Amino acid sequence: MKKMCFAVLLLCATAGFAMPIASSARAMVPSELQQLIGVDYRALKDSPTAQALKDKVMPQNLKDLETALKGIGISSDRDLDQLDFASFRTEKKGIQTIGVAQGSFSAKAVLKKMKLKKISGVKYGTATIYPMDSGLVMTFLDDNTLAFGEEASLKSALDTRDGKRPRSIPIRSCRNRWRRSIAARCGASSISREPRPS
Repeated sequence: MKKMCFAVLLLCATAGFAMPIASSARAMVPSELQQLIGVDYRALKDSPTAQALKDKVMPQNLKDLETALKGIGISSDRDLDQLDFASFRTEKKGIQTIGVAQGSFSAKAVLKKMKLKKISGVKYGTATIYPMDSGLVMTFLDDNTLAFGEEASLKSALDTRDGKRPRSIPIRSCRNRWRRSIAARCGASSISREPRPS
C-alpha cells in the first residue's frame, strides 16, 4: 500500500510539469468534471522509465483510444505531443469520457486520408464529426488538435463549448483539488512540487 501511495504521489508531483490541456479544448470541459488525465508524449519519449510505467499502468480503454488514433493515421510515437482524457458525469448518460489529442499532425492530412477511405463527416452545431474505429467519433478543434470519444460524450463536450451546458471550473483548481484528495487518501498532508527549472 505504501509503495502504491508513493507511486501516486510521484505521479502527482510530476503531473504539475505536464503541459496544460489545449486552449481550444478547455471550453469543452463540463462543470461535472470527475477526472482529468494528461500524458505529455514529448517527455514520455525521452524517458525509458516513463515508457515502462505507461505500458504497465495505462488502462486498456486508454490504450484502445490510442489504437483508434492510429486508425486515422495519427501515431502516438511520432505525431502526438499531448493526450488528455476528461471524464465527466451527466444526469442522463452517467460517466462519459472524451480524449483530446494535440501534436504535429495536420487536420488537412488526416482529412485527406479519411477522404481516400470514403469516410465523411456529419455536421453537429459548429463542428463536423467523423467516425473512427471501435465506434468512436472525432472532430478537429484546430489544425493540430482533435477531440474524440463515444458520440454521446463528444456531443456533450461540444454542447459545453457552444454554451448549451455549464463549463468547468478552471483546470488548475481541479488539478490542485485532485492532488489534495490523493494526498489525504495516502496519509500525506499535501503534495508539493518544486518549481520547474528554467
